[in-house]
Amino acid sequence: MEQPKKAMEKKSLFAIALVALIAVGGVLVYFMLNTSPKQKYFEAEMASYNVMEDAMKTRFTSEVKWDEMSRKYPMETELELSGEMNIPFDEGSFDDLAMSQIINNAKLNGTLQTDMDKKIITADLSANVAGMTFKDFTFLMDAEKLQVGMPFIDDVLQVKAKDLEELLREEGELGEDEELDFERFFEPGFITEEDRKHFQKEYIDFLYNEISDEAFTEEKDTVSVDGKDVKANKITFHLDEKEFQRLLKETLEKLQKDETLRRIIKDSIIKDEFIGSSSEMLDFDADLNDMFTEMINSIDSIKLPDGMKSMIWINKDIIVKRDFKMTTLDEFDEKITISIEGTQSLTKDKQTFDYAFKGSDALGEGGINIKGDLSLEKDKVKDHVTFAVDDMTMLEYKSDETLTKKDHKFEREIIASDGFETFKIGWNGDSKFEGDTIKSDYSFAFNTSGLDLFTLNLVTDGKKIKKVENVHDGKVKDIGGMDEDELEEYFSELEWQFNEWMFDF
Repeated sequence: MEQPKKAMEKKSLFAIALVALIAVGGVLVYFMLNTSPKQKYFEAEMASYNVMEDAMKTRFTSEVKWDEMSRKYPMETELELSGEMNIPFDEGSFDDLAMSQIINNAKLNGTLQTDMDKKIITADLSANVAGMTFKDFTFLMDAEKLQVGMPFIDDVLQVKAKDLEELLREEGELGEDEELDFERFFEPGFITEEDRKHFQKEYIDFLYNEISDEAFTEEKDTVSVDGKDVKANKITFHLDEKEFQRLLKETLEKLQKDETLRRIIKDSIIKDEFIGSSSEMLDFDADLNDMFTEMINSIDSIKLPDGMKSMIWINKDIIVKRDFKMTTLDEFDEKITISIEGTQSLTKDKQTFDYAFKGSDALGEGGINIKGDLSLEKDKVKDHVTFAVDDMTMLEYKSDETLTKKDHKFEREIIASDGFETFKIGWNGDSKFEGDTIKSDYSFAFNTSGLDLFTLNLVTDGKKIKKVENVHDGKVKDIGGMDEDELEEYFSELEWQFNEWMFDF
């Protein structure tokens, strides 16, 4: 009986955290202005979120526009990929040194064309390795089929999704009710603008209306932010145990019936697999329904002796400090506490924040500290963010960028350290945007404990085109329609043609 209780306790804690985040961090809500503490609380959350959102959008305006355009129109991208493997002569084995020489003298080129609306992508690839040129490797994929062209055969190999589906089923790699669907590759992200509006109306607006005005109180206070004393309005948001249970139950009941949520979760599961099973989806529906039912049934056993309390300090309509704390009792009446505490200073040009996320129970405590200093002055970006776990594991991000309407140059570093070893990725780039074109030059350098391991260089040249051209003009060989003997005979012939082609090099 111990395991089920612990499993139900974990699900209850998940539910508590879910509704707390929705209730406290409802930053996407729009409210008519008035002077009540409740209004001020949510307006400050909204305004603070908007400052951070605008800061991120400003840094990647051109990239976002290009991504949006690539989903609406046919696009062509020419790319060149090369690498440099840095192995000291006296440290690597013979095979390592040989591999590094191959990589250092190799280059991959390709032309990709996409039309996400019409669901088609093509590629024409070539490579130069140690002075040898390999070209005419082609690829085409649409919602129904996959085609591949190779330089040592005249045929274009083709397999249709329905034929590949049947073949995989015969080989036991696909269940009777599973489907292979190439179309999923072209589908957009999981959450659309309509989905966002749905969640705002069904949950954020719902919770805002359900939370009583009496749950909020206001007072004047002075707090220290970045070493300076700041006058602020302190607003306390408090829910007692019964009110929290009521809100949690009503929210979970809505989530359990929400078809939009189910669709998004299903899409996120099968998005990258190309394979979907109707029986698995039925099992998923049943499991998800059971999970919500268990959480709803366990709500009355949730113990919150101090309720849930969230305090924010507001200066000029922006949150400058927050303190969130919630303590629940487990089945043995041992305390489990979650807290978020920190300060932030948010303006259009500069954003700083320092937050500690802590958790504790009878076995101990742990925490994550997130600290950031982001600035954009004129066209210069300087960002520094650190994530520290229990003061041992550190993840760090640094960037130094120049940003104009037509050009984006940057030097970025991602550093991970566990106190013993340090791994670093250096990402430098220069992107130029003009009308319907983009030219980019990137390099990715991998370093561990001061030793340079590998550098990857990527040059791209993208533009908008009228339509995707067919890369295949040869005879199509539909291998999906062949039986086992025909496939064996045909691939034996391909092997012979490949060996003859390689012999010429």
